[in-house]
Amino acid sequence: MADRSSSAEIETVQADADDSLVAALMEFVLNPKLAQDSLSAEDMHHLSYSVPVPDAPSVVVTCRVASVFNEVGLKLWEAGWMLAEYVLAHDLEFRDKTVLELGAGVGFTGLVLACACRAKRVMLTDYAPNVMQNLRYNVEVNAGKFRCPVEVQVLDWDTWQPDNDVDNQPDVLLAGDCVYDVDSFPSLMRVLQGFLGSKTQREAIFASTIRNQKTFQAFLDQLETHRIRYVDITATALETMGEQLYAYENREQIRLAAGQSGLLLPSPSRHFSFRFVIAQAVKMSTKLLNDVETGRSSVKFDPLGTPETPKDEFRLSSADDSYLESPGASLPVLLAISMPRMAIRMAWAAQWAALGPYLQTLLPRYAVQLTQIIGPLTGILVGPIIGVFSDRSTSRYGRRRPFLVAAAVGSIVCWTLMGFTREMGDAMGDVGSGKPGEVTDRSWTAAFTIFFYLWMDVTVNVAQTPVLLLIADFAGPRQTTGAALGQGWSTLGAIVVAGYIQIFGAAYNSLHYFLGMLSLAFAVCVTIACLAARETPLKRTGTTELSTFQTIVFAFRSIITGLRSLPGVLTVFALIFFLNQYGFTAYNGSKGQFFGLEVFDGAAANAATCGDACSEAQRNYNHGVRLAGGLADLLFSVVGYLYSWLLPLLVRRYGAQQVVTFAMLPQTLLMVMAFSDLVALDVAIVASISITIGTLFSLLVPLVIHVFGRQADIGMYVGALNSANCFGQLLNYAVGAALVETSLGFKLPVFVGGAVSLLAFLVSAVCFRIRMNSM
Repeated sequence: MADRSSSAEIETVQADADDSLVAALMEFVLNPKLAQDSLSAEDMHHLSYSVPVPDAPSVVVTCRVASVFNEVGLKLWEAGWMLAEYVLAHDLEFRDKTVLELGAGVGFTGLVLACACRAKRVMLTDYAPNVMQNLRYNVEVNAGKFRCPVEVQVLDWDTWQPDNDVDNQPDVLLAGDCVYDVDSFPSLMRVLQGFLGSKTQREAIFASTIRNQKTFQAFLDQLETHRIRYVDITATALETMGEQLYAYENREQIRLAAGQSGLLLPSPSRHFSFRFVIAQAVKMSTKLLNDVETGRSSVKFDPLGTPETPKDEFRLSSADDSYLESPGASLPVLLAISMPRMAIRMAWAAQWAALGPYLQTLLPRYAVQLTQIIGPLTGILVGPIIGVFSDRSTSRYGRRRPFLVAAAVGSIVCWTLMGFTREMGDAMGDVGSGKPGEVTDRSWTAAFTIFFYLWMDVTVNVAQTPVLLLIADFAGPRQTTGAALGQGWSTLGAIVVAGYIQIFGAAYNSLHYFLGMLSLAFAVCVTIACLAARETPLKRTGTTELSTFQTIVFAFRSIITGLRSLPGVLTVFALIFFLNQYGFTAYNGSKGQFFGLEVFDGAAANAATCGDACSEAQRNYNHGVRLAGGLADLLFSVVGYLYSWLLPLLVRRYGAQQVVTFAMLPQTLLMVMAFSDLVALDVAIVASISITIGTLFSLLVPLVIHVFGRQADIGMYVGALNSANCFGQLLNYAVGAALVETSLGFKLPVFVGGAVSLLAFLVSAVCFRIRMNSM
């Protein structure tokens, strides 16, 4: 019966029906499952388009849309594309204007405007709950690229009233493909009258695809009835817009309308000035921009699906699919590319296990904690900045390799000079070796050590983000495998440092050889990775290039922008990361001091220089430092290495959500370790913490790629998450400077670290929601 009535209704129109609409209608009517799914959940996919930005590099705007015939507000329609092209060609018309997009749907036009034009504010409006939910998601995904504030608001055409506050009133109204339902025209006219009837200068721009001439004529009749005039300015608009940018059909059937408000005469002679732009038939260009990307993912559209739980996978389906869906680099190549993770981990392990305890022999407790703030502070600044520079680099050597080489050279020079801090101190007037009864003043040695400590932090942070991105670039769809290989190398680096300390004792007793080992490892690992990674240079776009100063300013802004624009699920992950790193740094940043001073009751003063004349307390301190940086770190690393191979299986079996949540539990045991003098128990707890750390660092890049897709520029977001990590460390050192001065010494910050880790577990259990079982 449904088929017969539908056919009869079409026949009574006495006009040719649009073939694509009829096909879609029949598919909807004859497929009960499709009809049922359309009322509850839809498969979604992501479309990404390059947007040329005046006086800046182009950006990529990503929209999530419905994959099935369903809610019109979940699709990207042809008129939206053409209206976006109009915006790009007339960007000066929107400068310093408040723009409201009516019936925004997925929001593509408004998103393009917010990215390309320096508007005062953009307001995206729609009505249906699921459309609003998806619209908010699309705004969150693209927020880092906006040049102006963007708001998402519910707007019911039947009840909307203009805001009496002039500052909140929009200057321009945009509407794409809102002229298709005759029953909605009276409500649409009501909005137009309310908007254009203002005494302030306003403009309305419509784009409509004519699918049925009678429907479009009914719209024109409504304009006449409500005394809204229109003027044809087609030729001028198309001449300005030029060649079609985006590959959509039926451009010749799209009409643009633009109208301006003014002082209106009393009825019935009053008219609204409304210029109607009729687009002449234009031969459609089928040429896609080279950097236009389309993608598809299978995710159910439900409350957990947006924005907290984006797509389950990102399977590209564009013409460039053969390149984007390649299996990635081979396993041996991935192993070579991820080798710098070993050198970077060796550098951080050296700082935690060797340089921190070394500073403790030269400075008071609080001064060591404050000095160690340098590490996270440089990470907060350098991580996102290098991520942005790396994403935009057009070097003929690639986007990532130049930063790795520069970091390696800088680190090697730093460590070479750092090995001579004692000699530099002696040359500047330092005296004494710390032997009982001997006058000792190593102030210059401490100052030089702090300087090189800062230098080292900068260069290692320069390498950290690009190597993560380099692995992601070459891993293709095997992001878990790439992350696991990187984590494996990282763990091996920690094992090397721990093995050195276990065999030769505290590293500060053989500083030249220890730092020489770090330099050799960095040189070898970066060289092999750069030879294995044959990067394709990023092509320069036709858009205006930023000056060096502008790029630096933009990079600094990326720190805040990256964190602010993280989608909900990544914001929760960043919070978990922040809390976890506070807890881990509470132990890891002072592990030598914890074991040396608290567990073994040692004394740190001049323990690095007393040699054979060390007191028992100084020897106890050196023994604790050796245990913390040697055996304890060794077990930590071995457990972490074995776990890194198990992690992909756990993610596939239980999902990232459960894996992350339960991985938080081992680190809560720091509360027990803080007051334990049982060396075996303390070392076992330290080893178990590797599960917590290994999970978060291994899933960092895969999670970002899971949300944004493999072809997005994720450098800023990876850097932003690294900043969350650094903020956790920074807060720990700042608070720890006070906590270590209490009667509990290093026990109290370790206990607080365990308590904060418990909070991370609770946040993950309650707030972290994502469906990710494979990548």
